[in-house]
Amino acid sequence: MKIKNLQRAMILLALVSCHISCMKEAEFNVIPRYSNASDDVTKNIFVSIPRITHRINASGNYELEIYTSVSNQQNEVIRNLIKQNFKIKYTCDNGSDVCSNKFLVIQTQQRIPLAVAITMDYSGSMSDEDVLNMEDGVRQFIQLLEPADYVQIIKFSRTVEVINEFSNDRNLILNAINRQFDDRTATAFWESIYIGLQSVDAFTRQYASLIFPCVIGFTDGYENVSNASIYDIISTAVTNQTPVYAIGIGTIDETSMRLISNRTGGGFYYTESSADIDYLFNNVTTNLEGLYTIVLELKNESCTAIEVLVSVEYESASGLHKANSIKSYMLN
Repeated sequence: MKIKNLQRAMILLALVSCHISCMKEAEFNVIPRYSNASDDVTKNIFVSIPRITHRINASGNYELEIYTSVSNQQNEVIRNLIKQNFKIKYTCDNGSDVCSNKFLVIQTQQRIPLAVAITMDYSGSMSDEDVLNMEDGVRQFIQLLEPADYVQIIKFSRTVEVINEFSNDRNLILNAINRQFDDRTATAFWESIYIGLQSVDAFTRQYASLIFPCVIGFTDGYENVSNASIYDIISTAVTNQTPVYAIGIGTIDETSMRLISNRTGGGFYYTESSADIDYLFNNVTTNLEGLYTIVLELKNESCTAIEVLVSVEYESASGLHKANSIKSYMLN
């Protein structure tokens, strides 16, 4: 009995030693982290994980591609970070944490093509000026996209209407933006996002991981008539690995919009005046163009459900800043 207990103790000690060693290895930076002493703007940083995909590498092991956004308090992307700025942990099937140094960090100048479903609010609280500013902001967003990007326009009030199928024809998209929408009553905001999530998933499935899907949801008010709930949105977005970027003006349900953006790995953008809508859409573009791709090889090939934790450390003129984000992913 004593021998068995001793063996168990030795195994436990070995596991603990391995875990401690892993932690020390992850925290010890032979190459210093990237920092920028001339950055006097950044006072805080924020990390999000918009999307995770996987593939089988040349060794026959699973590799996760973890798309990660790092920005400051002004929604400006923090660029030039290197591997030493990142720490990665993951949990396999609700097991113990695994910290890993077997990952690469890539930030390329050319991103993969986007498939963007944009929801536009025509509810009664939107003034004629708000509508014009919204439409102009979406037009400017379209002009910032690459030729290979696809866009779908969804308009809503009490009803939700998909105006066009996904297309990279700029004239077709602009015509969809310009098309008159007569329903100016209630606000089916949740339903518009939910429909956008379903639509973008159906479109991008045929391209595997070659297109990055996302939904941009715009509103000026509170949800009051949808058949879909906020939980439908979050569940669908996490399952499909599709981030939601929530844009609001005026009097909005900020708590719910932040919850959606945080849980799906997207972003939340707000302004009081509709005159600044184009600036908010520009922030979304900048965020999508500044994504880091973390390529992580899994140690456990039998994983089905994975929870990934990405931690980032960055030092600006105001000091050292730390932030992290967690996202779940299903391998099957």
